[in-house]
Amino acid sequence: MIQINEDFEPNSDSEIEQNVRAFLEGCNMPALRRLAVSVSAGTVTLRGQVRTFYERQLTQQCLRRIAGVRQLIDRTVVNRDRNDLVPGVTSVAENSAPGPAPYVEKAWGVCGS
Repeated sequence: MIQINEDFEPNSDSEIEQNVRAFLEGCNMPALRRLAVSVSAGTVTLRGQVRTFYERQLTQQCLRRIAGVRQLIDRTVVNRDRNDLVPGVTSVAENSAPGPAPYVEKAWGVCGS
């Protein structure tokens, strides 16, 4: 029989945001440390630029494991042509540099759908 702890409270948005930021800060990938993070009702939204599709995918997979994250909205842009990534750029339209990958928003729910 599984016992339910009625006193359990899910992680607050501020706790989730703190955990997401701690994960990103601990990465060996500087672009991930510059991502903007916002959390609302367990939904994490990421904005900014990453260098590769691998960095983007790795971030998505790792954030799924953070307690309290119910959904991820990935608004990051893969910028293959520049070494000087600009923090806070959230779409190709905001980036005047040539060559970034097309802006594609990805989202997944509790089960990663």
